[in-house]
Parts: sequence; structure tokens; C-alpha cells
Amino acid sequence: MKKVFLYVIMLFMIGLPLIVNAHIRMLQSSPEPDSVLNTSPGKVSITFLGSVEPAFSKIEVYDEKGNRVSKKTTFSDNDTTMEVELEKNLPPGVYTVKWKCVSIDGHKQNKEFRFTIK
Repeated sequence: MKKVFLYVIMLFMIGLPLIVNAHIRMLQSSPEPDSVLNTSPGKVSITFLGSVEPAFSKIEVYDEKGNRVSKKTTFSDNDTTMEVELEKNLPPGVYTVKWKCVSIDGHKQNKEFRFTIK
């Protein structure tokens, strides 16, 4: 009985990191969260560790008044990068990037961050 218990514990400890690492996570974004920019960026880009499902993933960018200032989300690099073009010459202010994605394994994420244009 002790041997079986030890095998179960061993399998759990080996398998748990594989399950935890299966979920997608953001590697980088441009602009970076909480960044302060001198000029309006042309787009927002988010790269993930793993592929996202394009049908269920998107980026939207809003100004301080809640107006959407982004266009349609596009995908590249085997669906590991989401990008969205922004309206040209955004005025100074704080912008909120809201993104959601679904990974190939079905894990869902809804997150947001902000950047500022001086």
C-alpha cells in the first residue's frame, strides 16, 4: 500500500508542472504595461507563450472617455501574436488595452493594462 501511495505522489508531482505550464501566458506587449510614450503608437501587439484561438481572442483599446480607438485584431507567428491597429495620431492621455484570449487547451484569460501618451 505504501508503494502505491508513493507512486501516486510521484506521478502527481511529475504531472502537475506539465498541467500548470499548459496554460497560455503573455510574454511581452508593445507598448508595455504602464509605459509613457512621447508619440502615438501605430498599433498594440501582444505575444504569448503558446498559440491562441483567433475566433475567441481579441484586443481592444479605449481612450479616457471609453471610446474605442482600435481596429480589428490580427494574428501572426502561428497565432502566438495578436495585434491591433490604432487610430492615427492619438491625442495625449491614458489608454486602456483590454485583451482576451483562449488558448488551444481552452484556458480563457481576460486582462487589461494601460499606457500613457504625453
